[in-house]
Amino acid sequence: MPTYRTQGSCSREIIFQVNDKNELTDVKFLGGCSGNLQGIARLIKGKDIDYLIETLKGIRCRNGTSCPDQLAKALITYKESLMQQEPEEDMDADIEMEIENSLLNKNKDIDDEDDFDIDENFDEEDDEEEDEDDDEDDDY
Repeated sequence: MPTYRTQGSCSREIIFQVNDKNELTDVKFLGGCSGNLQGIARLIKGKDIDYLIETLKGIRCRNGTSCPDQLAKALITYKESLMQQEPEEDMDADIEMEIENSLLNKNKDIDDEDDFDIDENFDEEDDEEEDEDDDEDDDY
């Protein structure tokens, strides 16, 4: 589960979980006002993290921030880390696709060349045999 060390709020750390649907499935605050943070955790569970960022970002308590504001920052950091990972995954998929296409084209070229060579040789032999047959007919 991702962990975020808070700055300027009563809570020291936020531990959270996000599912594939971009929903916050679990959140725990270490430190801070226990009752309030338990209530916030229950209210935000199952919510879309983009909605939570928009809703919680900028809430002030002391030191210019708050526990909800720190959660918004934690979720922003989480999203940024995902964005840095995605290009690598896409690049790996692109490379695999390029290799596969290259192999398919190479095999196709080989098949085309083999067919061409076989046909060409076959045609030449037929032409030579026909010419020989024609020459033999001329002798008689």
